[in-house]
Amino acid sequence: MEGMSLEIVKNHPYLGVEIQEKLKYNLHIDNITSKASRVLGFLKRNLRHCPRSVKERAYQTLVRPKLEYCSTIWSPQQKTQAKQIEQIQRNAARFVLSKPYNCQNPSSVTLMIQQLNWPSLEQRRQYSDLVLMFKVVHKLVAVPSTILPVSSVRHNRKFIPYHCRINAYQHAFFPRVIGHWNRLPDQVLQLDSLDSFKEALQSIVGV
Repeated sequence: MEGMSLEIVKNHPYLGVEIQEKLKYNLHIDNITSKASRVLGFLKRNLRHCPRSVKERAYQTLVRPKLEYCSTIWSPQQKTQAKQIEQIQRNAARFVLSKPYNCQNPSSVTLMIQQLNWPSLEQRRQYSDLVLMFKVVHKLVAVPSTILPVSSVRHNRKFIPYHCRINAYQHAFFPRVIGHWNRLPDQVLQLDSLDSFKEALQSIVGV
């Protein structure tokens, strides 16, 4: 570039996301779960005597955003990665409800999360994907026409699914989201207001 040789690297941070040469995001997921875990540990030490509402707000404002920033780019490609991320929220549920793990009397974290009425982080990522897709369809974000999905001839707001040979491409944004998008009810796909779409989507996805 401009007469200079660029160093070949296996990974490089870009706008807060660790990009790897093979478009895997395991390193990024390791980084964000490690950072989120450290912040959660700080909250446990300093807010252990605070009311539940304070603990919950602290988790939602200081920890959860670290697990969701730019998730439309790096959404997990493997179930183990998704579980790794969800584990932070499971630990947070114990913290918020003041129920530390006890191997002699293990309590169900799933029930704790239901008690807190928290959607899974996977549900929240799916919600973010579909909101971004709405913005793409309605030209609320600038996307080069060369990478836009092809519209279905039967429905102008549905798209032809991608046929992917590579796992990384299969989990890229458009190939990943189109299946979820095409399964939305027609009355939701016909909405033109972003706020109305978000409201309808919340009940469908469960966030």
